[in-house]
Amino acid sequence: MNLRPHLENTGTWLFREPRYFWLCIFVCAVAVVVMIQQGVTEPAVRLVGLGLQVGGIVTVVWGIVETRQFFGMQSPLRAFREWVSRFPLRRKPAISVASATTDGSDISSGQMSTSWPIAPAADLEQRVLMLERNLPLIQERISSVHSEFNRVTQELKGELKSEAQHRLALSQHVQSQLRTYGTGGLHISAIGAVWVFIGTVLGTASPEISGLFR
Repeated sequence: MNLRPHLENTGTWLFREPRYFWLCIFVCAVAVVVMIQQGVTEPAVRLVGLGLQVGGIVTVVWGIVETRQFFGMQSPLRAFREWVSRFPLRRKPAISVASATTDGSDISSGQMSTSWPIAPAADLEQRVLMLERNLPLIQERISSVHSEFNRVTQELKGELKSEAQHRLALSQHVQSQLRTYGTGGLHISAIGAVWVFIGTVLGTASPEISGLFR
């Protein structure tokens, strides 16, 4: 029995999927080790708390940047530069726009139809003859209109089917993005919140915490 695939799946499940959780725990463990090495003194507790606060703030900023990039938004630095470039009193370079006009004639196309004209002075026999000659032309035009109607109907059905498939694919893509965002950017912000919380507690209650270990 090959155990390698099972070990790889176990490693992915245990370490890769909850990697943000382990990152949070690792940094907190490092903070505890540093405090212990320094003798859990009041300055050591306060400085470790300060470090966790700074790390948490940096992580929150990192999560914001990741979120903007994930949704295709520009980076905060670029947005700031563009905001500065729109300063009203800033002199803007002149931009010359060259426009060209093209003269042309409108071409209109239409479907031409033919028929046998009936003279106003024609007798009854001639009128009936002209009507008989016009019947195949009328039938042909009716068939042409019917064929065009069927063609347009098929095109509309194809466009509706294509639009439905596009909307389904777009909906699946949005759901996939939301799942990816839920397992990425939100976890990064959660790590920052945990570090800021622990750092605030250590920085604020550093004398009391150091006193517990004396």
